[in-house]
Amino acid sequence: MARKLEEWEHLLRELRAEFLLREKELELLHSIDLQLLKEEIFLEETLPLITDGTRSLVASDHASILLKRGPVLEVAYSSDRLDLGQRLSIPDSIPGICVSERRSIFIPDLGNSPFKNLYVQIAGYCGPPIRSLIEVPIEFREEAIGVLCVESCRPNRLRKVHTRVLETIASQVAIALQRVQHFKSEALFANVDQMITDPSDTHQVIQRALQRVMDELYNIHRVQFSGAQILFPRGSNELEIVHSTNPTDRGLSVSIDHSVCGRAVRESRTIVVGDVSKDIQYRRMLGTAIQSEMAVPITMGDDKILIGVLNIESAESDAFSGFNRIVFEGFADKIKTLLAFARLRADVTDTLESRNASDLLVAIGDQTSNLVHRINNTVGALRLRILELQELLAGGKVDADGMVFIDRSLHDMLRLADRTLEMPEQVARFLSKEQGHLIDVNIMVRKCVADISAPESIVVDTDLADDLPELSVYSFDIVLQNLMRNAIDAMPDGGLLEITTRLVSHPELPSGYVQVSVRDTGTGIPAEILRQIFELNFTTKRSKGKGLGLGLWWVRTFVLRSRGEIGVESTPGSGSTFTVRIPVATPVIDG
Repeated sequence: MARKLEEWEHLLRELRAEFLLREKELELLHSIDLQLLKEEIFLEETLPLITDGTRSLVASDHASILLKRGPVLEVAYSSDRLDLGQRLSIPDSIPGICVSERRSIFIPDLGNSPFKNLYVQIAGYCGPPIRSLIEVPIEFREEAIGVLCVESCRPNRLRKVHTRVLETIASQVAIALQRVQHFKSEALFANVDQMITDPSDTHQVIQRALQRVMDELYNIHRVQFSGAQILFPRGSNELEIVHSTNPTDRGLSVSIDHSVCGRAVRESRTIVVGDVSKDIQYRRMLGTAIQSEMAVPITMGDDKILIGVLNIESAESDAFSGFNRIVFEGFADKIKTLLAFARLRADVTDTLESRNASDLLVAIGDQTSNLVHRINNTVGALRLRILELQELLAGGKVDADGMVFIDRSLHDMLRLADRTLEMPEQVARFLSKEQGHLIDVNIMVRKCVADISAPESIVVDTDLADDLPELSVYSFDIVLQNLMRNAIDAMPDGGLLEITTRLVSHPELPSGYVQVSVRDTGTGIPAEILRQIFELNFTTKRSKGKGLGLGLWWVRTFVLRSRGEIGVESTPGSGSTFTVRIPVATPVIDG
């Protein structure tokens, strides 16, 4: 007959079990620490280590990590890999209660628990029914972002002490989720080097780098979103969209005082909007389906110098709470160096170009001032002589036919002289650093088309938008004439020259831009040349005796002085499109 154990013997056994559990817990935590100390850690390596180790530690039948992705919990990793990707409703599940209330839930016997009807079966599991379980919240910055769960087929198999153990492990999971790599950053770091060394056109280099950022954003593991934008500060109270999944948004700006992205800047923290219809500062730009938004300020240094804002939007409500927030904040932190170099290169380039342009304009003014003065004197004397001849003719010393001929000739000469005398004012306006003159873009396009006189082999087509605002720009006729002449030169065998104008704006934004595109169906521009076409003294026509390398440089100078930008897309053999964008103020419709 077996001897009945004394009370002290029961206590000794419990102490021994507690000691062994503590020893195994320390071993698991040490293994997790070693994993977290690696230079780069990945979810695929780290979380299986935690789930498998936790299951073994508490001798459970199943262990899993569920991550909060917006309004649902998703099984990210589990010990038997059966239920990966399974989604649980937060309001209608035990793990959901654990997350919502940020508290651990210990159920020794599920059959006698008030939570029995909220238990969700493990997808793909065919063993005995689960009878006991523990759910522990995974917390980050005072928010539950997931759940660490263990389950057993035997009632009362899990003990209260296991809850404390899981809470300790859950804190390690939170650290792991912050530190893991959710995307391969090598490509982005390569673009940092490119920002420094690539001699190509700065605007093209920046756009290629920002497109790489978007590509990597889409590649993030199991994170879905509908659209994204990168914004840089412009002036003291605006953020300009420098890249977007919707290309037409590039160049638009939002107010720092009246936008979600601006709020992220003002408060220097991530802003998550679970329901954009309830936020009066939300600006609906990425479509009517958007329901939630997340704006992450990107800063550097202890002083939090603002680099820009990463704005992400989703057609799913509350898409950026929980784990998704950590992923995108981690991504923003990874790209801050790249974006810092992008801004630095853009700012330095704009400063140098502005300074060089101003210096060159002043130099041209100095060199031409004497010439203008001489022309002025010469034409003045010419005009005086013409007036004397007209007076002589009035005396009747020539026959009638001669008088008609000479009078007509003299009239033409006088008109030419008057036009020539206007040159000083035109040159002064050309070289002025003051704001440009207001023009009607469509009228300017029609005038330039009429003056160009394209060959009969080239069809000129215009598609001009109505109700464009007048623009304050510099020498826009020179911009258009250069672009049109280049297009004609690119079509020696004929083709189509198309000029279009558009107003690109959004009713909820305070600004937009007028876009003028000049498209040809000519020879196109090779990639190695495309990077240099806006550089001073670069020309492809020098061998033909046609070009000095000033045309497109002047074009870009005038566009930049008008606070605009110019870009080009070209396919060798198919043609090129030059696009000019000039910012304009547009009214905002109060919502």
